[in-house]
Amino acid sequence: MTEFGDLMRRLMAERGISLHRLAKDLNYNVGYLCKVRNGTKPAPRELAARVDEALSAGGELAALAPERPARRRGPGSGPAVVPNGSRRMAPEPEAACVLPSAALDGITDLWDDLMRRRAFLYHSGTAAMMALATPHPALPGPPDPAEAMAACADLTAAYRRLEGMLGPGAVYAQAAEHQRHLMAWLPCVRDRRARRQLGGVAADASLLLAWLCFDLDDHNRATLLYRQSFELARDLGDVNLAAFTVGRMSRTLSESGRHRDALRFAEAARHIADRAAIPQLRSWLAVTRAYVHACLGDERSCRQDLDAAAVLLRGGTRATLPYLAFYGPPYVHKWSGHALVALSERKAAPASAQGRAALDRALTGWSRAEVRESGEVLAAAARARLAQHEVDEAVHLTARACDVVTVTSSPRIMRYVTDLRQQLQPWRHTKAVIELDEHLPPGR
Repeated sequence: MTEFGDLMRRLMAERGISLHRLAKDLNYNVGYLCKVRNGTKPAPRELAARVDEALSAGGELAALAPERPARRRGPGSGPAVVPNGSRRMAPEPEAACVLPSAALDGITDLWDDLMRRRAFLYHSGTAAMMALATPHPALPGPPDPAEAMAACADLTAAYRRLEGMLGPGAVYAQAAEHQRHLMAWLPCVRDRRARRQLGGVAADASLLLAWLCFDLDDHNRATLLYRQSFELARDLGDVNLAAFTVGRMSRTLSESGRHRDALRFAEAARHIADRAAIPQLRSWLAVTRAYVHACLGDERSCRQDLDAAAVLLRGGTRATLPYLAFYGPPYVHKWSGHALVALSERKAAPASAQGRAALDRALTGWSRAEVRESGEVLAAAARARLAQHEVDEAVHLTARACDVVTVTSSPRIMRYVTDLRQQLQPWRHTKAVIELDEHLPPGR
């Protein structure tokens, strides 16, 4: 614990002020304040002054606020298990660049602002913000840390594969406990190289857990976990991890219909990646950013990003980043289809046929192991058919997406199916839609 955190804890106890009450008084995230109190995050001077005032510290706390530390030069990506299945840790790649501290501070401010405003409305209605996570108690590490880290990386990869086949509910509890143990182990590691390796493994586990929350339509929880992954990336100086995490946050915002906020995060991710991140990651950032531009009706920027995504993917080698292993040509086709269909719904009618063709290419090349995500592609393809008034084919694809929901119990995919059924309402008396209603689960 830092001197600041120790005094903050003592003053809170003396004055009978809980962490939740202090967070409410300061309009700050309680999880963030908890980290400041426990010494795992430094207190910015502005926050220190406000805490000092709230606790009537007479300037003692404000005087203990540290200067913002300079960011270290670090590797371009986190550790990964060697693809051939070896249990050793993969060698760390060469350093890409120094993470731009000022830009990262701005992203942190964006994140904190979203969390303070409780920005998300759940698709099932307005929901109360989840109770923010308490700090993880430190746990002693295993006798062979390198072997344990490799095993943990393998376990995260296994949960990721299972989630793709069986859906988020099949692995959520195990993945959450796995991530909790990794975050509890991290403070106990003193060796710099080992801490870097474990930080990468913990960040990957946090990214997986955040994605599970996203698929379960718990966007508030996903936001907190992406924020946690971003802080790990920042501490590691990992350009790829930082850019990917900010890109995932943009994806979460666009899914919630907050497209202007999504664009701010998408542009921030591009700024982090610049030319330092690997081409495959920059391609993924470009194609997901294209969708945001499409949702905002910006056809020129959308098409520029789609072109850039295709060029970057062709020009780069296959990445070993565990959190980006999913990305390849079928995903470019999927997001190109998403973006072009969204564009056609807003302004560019010819984009509808182009979007349909891209989604058909995605379906043709889709891996059979990625069951849950195939539901998203099927639903998007149904939407493209509906835009061209091909009702029977849209119903057929919607029914296939519903079959994916049956296997994976994904609330997100079920939401896509329900939205499609609403769009099919004008044809509710047709044989195809009546049969679809019989196919859908009760209480959809």
